[in-house]
Amino acid sequence: MFNDKPFVTQLPYRFNRLNRAILVADKPELWQAAIAEMSAFLDELEAWLHANVDLLGEDLATSSRVLSLLLSLSATGTQGRLELFKAKDVKGEAYRQQIDSDYLPKSRAMRRKAIDLAKFYFTAPPVFASLQEDIAFEILPPFGKPGRQTRPRPLDGVSGDSNRQYLRTLIRHALAHR
Repeated sequence: MFNDKPFVTQLPYRFNRLNRAILVADKPELWQAAIAEMSAFLDELEAWLHANVDLLGEDLATSSRVLSLLLSLSATGTQGRLELFKAKDVKGEAYRQQIDSDYLPKSRAMRRKAIDLAKFYFTAPPVFASLQEDIAFEILPPFGKPGRQTRPRPLDGVSGDSNRQYLRTLIRHALAHR
């Protein structure tokens, strides 16, 4: 079992609350606060992951929950409506400038942090030790190369709701072959 029970039990609730705040934030003061809170959460999660690296994979529910939230944030951590916003007047142009100069860089950094944590999780011993070759070939490439600021592709052949099932199967397989 993981060391910090309160942190573990609150993971899904905190993530859902923070993720909702990001997805509805449509003004600078809202997205700045939402992204800052999610980034702080990711910093806590990173510290927790590093402190519990030897225990990763022992608790299937927690392991898949952590991986699921990291992959969710990696894939949907930004609002498409803000990224696609088209200015129609001077006020809209000023808003577009705020999106380009503030929202996009901050949300991109937050997503990159989630991607880096997911990569750490996939490569952290001993969880997926028996699958390292498959992970390197099939799972890590969609996340892009370090430092690249591109949106990760979905896992080939895996979409939406099947991601959670796929991850559980992957974790079960890794645990069975340790």
